[in-house]
Amino acid sequence: MDVPLSISNPPTQDQARKQADGLRFKTLSDYKVAKEIGDGSFATVYLATEKSDRKREVALKVCLKKHIIKHRKIEYVQREKQVLALLSTAENQHHAIVSLFATFQDAENLYFVLSYAQYGDLLRIMLNQENEHFILDHSKYYSAVLLSALEHIHRLGIIHRDVKPENILMKSDKRIILSDFGTAKMIDVENKKKKEENEGRRRRNSFVGTAQYVLHGEDTTPASDFWSFGVVVYQFLTGKHVFHDESEYLIFKRVEGLLYKFPDDFDSAARDLVEKLLVLEPSARLGTGEGAKSIRSHKFFDGISWETLATIPPPDVKLH
Repeated sequence: MDVPLSISNPPTQDQARKQADGLRFKTLSDYKVAKEIGDGSFATVYLATEKSDRKREVALKVCLKKHIIKHRKIEYVQREKQVLALLSTAENQHHAIVSLFATFQDAENLYFVLSYAQYGDLLRIMLNQENEHFILDHSKYYSAVLLSALEHIHRLGIIHRDVKPENILMKSDKRIILSDFGTAKMIDVENKKKKEENEGRRRRNSFVGTAQYVLHGEDTTPASDFWSFGVVVYQFLTGKHVFHDESEYLIFKRVEGLLYKFPDDFDSAARDLVEKLLVLEPSARLGTGEGAKSIRSHKFFDGISWETLATIPPPDVKLH
């Protein structure tokens, strides 16, 4: 539902009448809010149920306008809405990506109506497993689904820029979805080369994401998501950050020196994959050039049926 989302004033009656899809604006009165399920510096997420005949459970993200302005997150919120709206059209929906059902606002808040993931984030679930990490087969499945989601958004010119277990959610059917596109970047593929000269320095000097999962100073390209993907694969299998230290500065130094090691029992195919993803030079990183196709063909994913990935029964992991 493509509703104008701004920080200034709520939509006018005239705007409501001119919606392309002919549907009326949603309001808070269209939902029964049950409980808080998450919060942040400027947004709180609630479990809610549509009052319509569907009675669908949704995640209602409420963003307080004055906090958005105070924390200078206007661009963040507008970008998230733009990306999610693109990913939620009928032709662009993907089984492993969060859906945006509606956006609306009132005098104080902006509202995002999103897919509800009953079991929360994958980091919490991972830590509930024996030895606080996933077994090999489960890691392989979750990595494959995540890679499928990344391949899909990259095809649409979207770079996530904050790929980590906390931003991967599990639904009631135990399938996972990639979420939190607030730091995502939309790359105009056709004009990319023209923009690089003007934007390259700005992109290179700006830091987004989470220190343990990003390569500081790298340009925003699909390769940057593949670096984060390699970090996540390592974490799935060990329950630990591949780069860990007491401060962001020390973490960055570890990243720059590729100072990490594998446990003795780390799977050999997974080790080869991680080593080919955690390459400082983006042009030499697995996935550059052919994209996710070259990662899909890696021996770590032997046995994965990419064509039926959306229908493969998910792992029966421990939830609590």
